Amino acid sequence: MSRRTYFWDRQLSGFGLRVGPTRGSGPVGKRVWVFRYRRPGQARRPEVRIGRYPMMSAEAAREAALAMSLEVMRGQDPARADQRPVKRRVYTVRDLCEHFERFHVPRLSPKTARPYKQMISGHVLNPDYGVGELGINEVERADVQRMIDAITEQLNRNGLRKIGQAKKVKSFFAGLLKYGVAEGLRDAGLGSPMRGVRIDTRRKDFELERVRPVGHVFEPEETRAVWRAFERTDVFRAAVDALKLIALTGMRADEARTLTWDAVELDGDYPCVRLRRHKTDRKRPIKEVPLSGAAVEMLRARGPGLPKCPVFESPRDAGKPLGDLWTPWSKIRKLADVPRARIHDLRGLAACHLVEQGWSEVQIMNHMGWDAPEMVRRYTAASRTKKREGALILEHRLTGAPATAPAPRVG
Repeated sequence: MSRRTYFWDRQLSGFGLRVGPTRGSGPVGKRVWVFRYRRPGQARRPEVRIGRYPMMSAEAAREAALAMSLEVMRGQDPARADQRPVKRRVYTVRDLCEHFERFHVPRLSPKTARPYKQMISGHVLNPDYGVGELGINEVERADVQRMIDAITEQLNRNGLRKIGQAKKVKSFFAGLLKYGVAEGLRDAGLGSPMRGVRIDTRRKDFELERVRPVGHVFEPEETRAVWRAFERTDVFRAAVDALKLIALTGMRADEARTLTWDAVELDGDYPCVRLRRHKTDRKRPIKEVPLSGAAVEMLRARGPGLPKCPVFESPRDAGKPLGDLWTPWSKIRKLADVPRARIHDLRGLAACHLVEQGWSEVQIMNHMGWDAPEMVRRYTAASRTKKREGALILEHRLTGAPATAPAPRVG
C-alpha cells in the first residue's frame, strides 16, 4: 500500500477509516478514524482525526463523529476545536501488555506465546517490581534496572540465581517497548530506558559449588551404552524409534516427534527427510536431512503410512503425533547410566561425530541446518576422553613418552 486509502461509513456521511501508507515490511499501514465535513461557503472539506484503531473502537469513533456532525449543523467548526490542546490519555505498561496479548500474541504459535505470557504475568506486571503501573512514557532506566536486579537475585530449585531468566525478561521488555512505539502507544522521540541496564552474571561464592554445566558431553562408551539401551527398551516403541532417528540424523526433537510420511523419501539414491516446517524455515524453506541405512531400515519397519499421518503415532490418540519423549528418555538414560543427559544432547552428539571425522565448519553447518559457525562451537564440546588424549599427545611431543590411550570408564 503506497498511498492512503479511505474506507467510508455508509450510514454516517464523512466518517471513515484512513489506512496507510505501509512502512517497512508490515502487512498494513497506520489506521486512523477520521471525519470529513463541509461548511457553507467553503470549497475544501477539512479532515479531523478522531482516534487510532484498534485503540479506539468503531462504536466510540462513530459517536465522536456524530457529535462533530451536530456541531457542524449548529455552525461550529470541529477542525478548530480539534486544534485546541487536548489532554492525551497516558497509557501505562499494563495497557501496553493488554494490547500486546490481545492483538499480537494470537498471531504467534502456542510454543512462542507461552513464555511471553509468563513473563508478562510473572515479572512485568508483578506488583513487587512496580513497573506495570508506570506510564509507558515515564519508564526510566532505574525502574528497569530495579526489576532486573530483583529477578537476578531470585534462586531457582538448584540454588542458583536466575541470571538466564533476567536476560530473557530484559530482551522481552525491550521488544515490548518497541512494539508500543510501533503501535502509537509510546512516543517515538523518547530515549530507550534499556540503555545502560546491566545484569550481574558473576557467580557468587555460595553458587560456585552448585554450578553444573548445561547439557552432557557423551563419552565413547556412553554412546554405545545409549544405543544398547535403545535396543533393550521394549515399551514406548514409537518414542524410542523417534529418539533413534534424532541420534542417527541430528534432527531436533520436535522435528522428529511431529514428522509425517509426506516428508520422508526412502527410495532412490538419496533417501532423506524434507522438512517444510522447522526452526529456520524463514531462511531455509526446505530442510533436507539425509538418512543412513539404519535410519531407512527403522522407518521402513514403521511404514510407510498415509502422507499426512505422523511417522511416530501416539499410542493413545490415533492419527496424532507423540506428545511426550521425556518419559522413555528418562528410562533410557537410566539404563545407559547418563542421568543428566538431555534429549537435545543427542543433537550435539551427532555434531561431535562429524567433527571427529574431520568435517569442516561449513559442512557441519549445512548438515545440521545451522546459519552461524558459533553453533558448531557450542555443540561440539570435547569429551573428557578427548581432552585426556590431547594431554597425552602433548606429553609425547615434549618428553617422548608413549601416548597411550586412557583407560575406559568403568560402570
